[in-house]
Amino acid sequence: MEGLVKIIVIGLGALLFVGLAWPLAKRLSARLRGRARHSVAAVARTKAKLDARLLCRSLGGRDPRVRAAAAEALADIVGAGGAANISRALSAQDLGVRSFAATWVLVHCHDPGAVGRYFAGLDLPPGLSFARDPEWIMGQLVDALGVESLVAGLGDGQEDARSMAGLAADEICRVEGVAPFVRVLDNKEANLRRLAAWVLGAFGDPDAAPWLAAALHDADIWVHLEAAAALWKVRDDRGAPPLLRLMNSDVEEVAARATARLTGLGVVKALEKLTPLLRDRFSGLRQEAARALALLNDRRAVPLLVEALAENTPALREEAARALGQIGHASAVEPLSAVLDDKRRDAAVKKTQAAAAIALGRIGHIKALAPLARARQDAELKSAAEEALEALALAQGVGPLVNALANEDEAIRLGAALALRHVGDEHAVEPLLRVLDDPSAKVRHEAALALGRTGHAGAVEPLVGVLGQTDTAWQALVEIGPMAVGALLGALKAPSALARQRAATALGQIGQDRATPGLIEALADDDAQVRAAAAEALGQLADRRAAGPLVALLDNQPNEVLLSAAQALGRLHSGVAVEPLLRMTQRQDPALRAAAATALGQIGDGGAAGGLIARLEDENWDVRVAAAQALGELKNPAAVAPLAKLLSGISDQAAKTAAMALAQIGDARALGPLAAALSEPALRAVADEALKNLGQILGGEALAGALHGRDAGLRLGAAMALRGEQGKKAVGPLIEALEDPSPAVRGAAAQALGLAGQAEAIPPLAAALGDQLKSVSASVGEALERFGEAAVPALIGRLGSGNGRARAQAAASLAAIADRRAIDPLKATASDPQPEVRASVMAALGKLAERTAADLAIAALHDSHRDVRAAAALALGQIGDDKAVRPLLRAKGDSVKMVREAALEALRMFGKEKVQEVMDRYGLEESVNLD
Repeated sequence: MEGLVKIIVIGLGALLFVGLAWPLAKRLSARLRGRARHSVAAVARTKAKLDARLLCRSLGGRDPRVRAAAAEALADIVGAGGAANISRALSAQDLGVRSFAATWVLVHCHDPGAVGRYFAGLDLPPGLSFARDPEWIMGQLVDALGVESLVAGLGDGQEDARSMAGLAADEICRVEGVAPFVRVLDNKEANLRRLAAWVLGAFGDPDAAPWLAAALHDADIWVHLEAAAALWKVRDDRGAPPLLRLMNSDVEEVAARATARLTGLGVVKALEKLTPLLRDRFSGLRQEAARALALLNDRRAVPLLVEALAENTPALREEAARALGQIGHASAVEPLSAVLDDKRRDAAVKKTQAAAAIALGRIGHIKALAPLARARQDAELKSAAEEALEALALAQGVGPLVNALANEDEAIRLGAALALRHVGDEHAVEPLLRVLDDPSAKVRHEAALALGRTGHAGAVEPLVGVLGQTDTAWQALVEIGPMAVGALLGALKAPSALARQRAATALGQIGQDRATPGLIEALADDDAQVRAAAAEALGQLADRRAAGPLVALLDNQPNEVLLSAAQALGRLHSGVAVEPLLRMTQRQDPALRAAAATALGQIGDGGAAGGLIARLEDENWDVRVAAAQALGELKNPAAVAPLAKLLSGISDQAAKTAAMALAQIGDARALGPLAAALSEPALRAVADEALKNLGQILGGEALAGALHGRDAGLRLGAAMALRGEQGKKAVGPLIEALEDPSPAVRGAAAQALGLAGQAEAIPPLAAALGDQLKSVSASVGEALERFGEAAVPALIGRLGSGNGRARAQAAASLAAIADRRAIDPLKATASDPQPEVRASVMAALGKLAERTAADLAIAALHDSHRDVRAAAALALGQIGDDKAVRPLLRAKGDSVKMVREAALEALRMFGKEKVQEVMDRYGLEESVNLD
């Protein structure tokens, strides 16, 4: 009895164990996400002799925690007789199970004895054992793993999976060689081909070179890249050219990876490879080799690049210069400076010189000052030289540049002054002040500007002292700013007229009101240039205290003073200047008349309108332009008619200015003249823009009212102005305008409705398709096309009603919208009594490329009207049905030239090969020339 109890207890225990452990293992497969890791760990704890397939499959899970737990569980159960289970997993049908089981074995059992123990349960062929035949066993592993799966593991998103796959790949390459991975280079999956090339490169076996060279022709750029990199790693010269080319790829990541692969060998080995490429017969390869040398960033590449500077290929010289700058070694300064001294003027030389200048700046050596200073005098190199000098200044700092200011060589002193402009350090002030009396005007010029950049108060008095001798001193004082105002006011009384003039100019640009009294006083200076400069400065200050003195200046002055005074008064917006300026509009000099007109517009006094209107007929077009622009700024309605008259004259700049002025005034009477101006090609764009601006000023309500005006030009202008957002506010009046007596108004109203996009306009637009004028009908059709599929039902309805023009235009618009609902209605209209309609239907079916319409189009090749036959021929070409070839060949003999040409064009759409194929099929021997 006691034995029976034991048996029952053991049986219940076994049932309980199976009932718990087996569902637990099933749950591992079903719940790999979430709590799967805990399920795996539970299986490990049971130490049950379960089938390992579930755990091996878990090794392929996406969650790295699941993969780690599965590996831990496998390690546990192997000790409990799991070797046989691993062996069975290696033979499983599921590639994932085989793959990760083999990976686990390879990773965890590197020594042959351990692998042999794991294969203790494997039935080996007679006479074989792992100790004597490890290659055979490894072959079994490779077969079980599937190299493609291993290669895929190299691209796993998790580091641990990549590490496992990498160890396995290394073991396979050690035992099996490169052959398993060479086979993967032919895989359909580009990513696997890429990873296989990477493995072959990492393994570094030259035996793989032939297959890697073949992979250089792979269509996938990443495979191409890795194959080239692998060749580079196995010391095969065929890898360098493609890597060099890929460094210039538009795909940033490709370029970066190619660069990394190329420079990964180390400097010495890379130099060995790149040196012969600099002498390659292909210039593009030489250029790329120079770029690669720059990436090495090693001075040992400098002699090679200097040698390249003397090459005949401009692009190579330019690239070599850039590379020398990137390496940044001082030994390149002299060769690069020699490039700057080249006196040739062609564009290629200038590009190389610009690159050389930038390179010198990057190197940042003090010896580059003189060549860069000379290069800056060349207009084509000035920008590059300035950039280089700035870089050099930042590299050297103030001390060496200050020392260079005392050099005997003028070019070095000039370069130092130029470079100090980019530093602006107060420590440079004293040395720069000493250079203000340099024998070289160029050095003085740049020293003054450099002092201005410092913004130091100690530079003010010395700079004021050289205003008459150094033409940049006033600019330097402007840069110093308000601190210089007091000294500049004193300079207004300097003995030198040039110094006084420059002082006035500087005061105007600094813009301090406290300078106004001194500048007003300067209006009485003995020198006209000083008076003109003072007047201009007062205008810049815009201080109204200067209005009276400036008005007084408008009499008995030289023209340059009068011009400056007029311009200044315009900026002051002072009404006291209106009458004197109106008198100036009658002066003999057209420049004075134009300046006065401009000033009157700026002042904005409506009382000036009469005098400005008179100037619209001035003999000088500059004056007419200034007057028209001024009248626009005045916004005086009295100017509408005179400005409109200017639109109908010569289409010059004055007429264009008049159009914009009419829009500025904002009077509805300008609608008609602006609409009429649309017919003038030279005025069309500006008139269209003016109408839009005028429409925004007037608003939708005012424009809607203008649509009912008596004047057709007014109505046309209103319709044109309603194109856009304003049209949404006037849909009703625009619909009414579809029946306007003027065809132009009807067409413009249709366009406005199409742009407004309000669905309520679709039915009236559809009704207007039958307009008596074809151009209006076309405008209506275009408007409906803007509605897209919403207009299709209305257009289909018009196919069967209305006059022929309405049906024809409806067919054309349906083709433009390209909605398949139109196919059957169009086919039903193919026999319309009107040839215009039949031709339009054929054209529509062709544009829609409707194959079911091929028979209709073939039949239409015999239509009595030539337009229909021509449209049918082109439609057949667009449809592209083979059965149309023979009818089109016959249509080439039509009595009407346009039909013959349409048939030939249709046959060209099929292509010569297709036409010949059809002819061969039907035994036609005639020769067809489709050229």
